[in-house]
Amino acid sequence: MQSPVLYPSNAQIELFSKLSPILGVNPTVSNFIDDFGSCNLDILQCADAADANVSFYASLGLMGYNVNGGCYEIVMGGHRQFPDIEAVVASCAFFVIRDKWDCSLGNVFESVIELYYPKAAMKHVMFYYPYLWHNKLASLKVLNYPVKVMLGIPISQSELDYKRQYGLPALEDIFDRAGINIFDINRKPVI
Repeated sequence: MQSPVLYPSNAQIELFSKLSPILGVNPTVSNFIDDFGSCNLDILQCADAADANVSFYASLGLMGYNVNGGCYEIVMGGHRQFPDIEAVVASCAFFVIRDKWDCSLGNVFESVIELYYPKAAMKHVMFYYPYLWHNKLASLKVLNYPVKVMLGIPISQSELDYKRQYGLPALEDIFDRAGINIFDINRKPVI
C-alpha cells in the first residue's frame, strides 16, 4: 500500500542525497505502509541515466534496523514495464523490519516477486554486492555509520535450487557466463 510521503529524518535526507546521484536521475520518494499497518518506509526511485527503460528503487531508512549487527539498505532495478519492483523492495524491507529476515550477501527472500508478478519467471530476490555502481556504494556512511547497500537480484526457482545445492559462487559463475539481465523478471532461467 502506498501513502503520502511523511517527514523524513536527518538520516533519510542524508541517505537520499548520497544515493540518488549514484543511482540515476529524476529522483522521487514514495512512502509505503505494510498490509498490517505496523511498518512504513520510504522508497527512492531514480531513472537510470544510461537506459531510459530502467528504474532503480532503494529503501530509505532500513538502516535504522539492526541486521546481524549491521546497517543495511536494499536497492533493486527493473524495466519500467515492471513498476511494482518498487513494492517488491518495500516488501523486502518490511520482512527485515517486521520479521527479522536477513538481507545480507547471498540470502534469498522467497516468493517476494511472485506476490506482485505471479506469472513472472523470476520468483525470488537474492541479495548481492551492488556491483552495478562499481565501488561507489562500498563505503557509504550515513551520520558517520557504515551502511551496507545490497542489490536485489531476481532469481527463478531452478536458480535458487542450484544455489542451495552448489553454493553462491557456483551460481555467480553461471550468471556471469550467461550475462543475465537483472532488470527483466521474465528472463529465461539459466538453469
